[in-house]
Amino acid sequence: MNMPTRFALNALLPPLIGAFFVAVYETAMHGSTLAELPLTTVAVALYAWIIAALPSALHAILMEIVYRYASPRSIHAVLWSTLSGFFAGVFLGYLILPAFIIPPSAFYPIIGLLTGGLLGGLLALTERRFSQKPITA
Repeated sequence: MNMPTRFALNALLPPLIGAFFVAVYETAMHGSTLAELPLTTVAVALYAWIIAALPSALHAILMEIVYRYASPRSIHAVLWSTLSGFFAGVFLGYLILPAFIIPPSAFYPIIGLLTGGLLGGLLALTERRFSQKPITA
């Protein structure tokens, strides 16, 4: 995968993945049905792309720096992505979203941790898939 594609995925996917986790949590806590999950995810994602633009851009920049020293396929890149997601969750929980009912001390860093880990793992898997060269005789 080339650098512009990888950068765009690192910048645009975290709000969507985080919105999915938040929507799953909200659906479970309010007793909604799974049929409402896609609509809830879209609604949360639209809001998430607005509030998480800065942390997502910083995550993408950090990951491109990491990719200069470690392979995007390595466990180190996944760990850095997870750590970056955790700190993005801390940033969102304490600086941007302190008025919400859910305690930011636990919820948003965990969502960030899950989001960063999943994104790092998915990108590592796609890098592995696209980097395999066919066997020639």
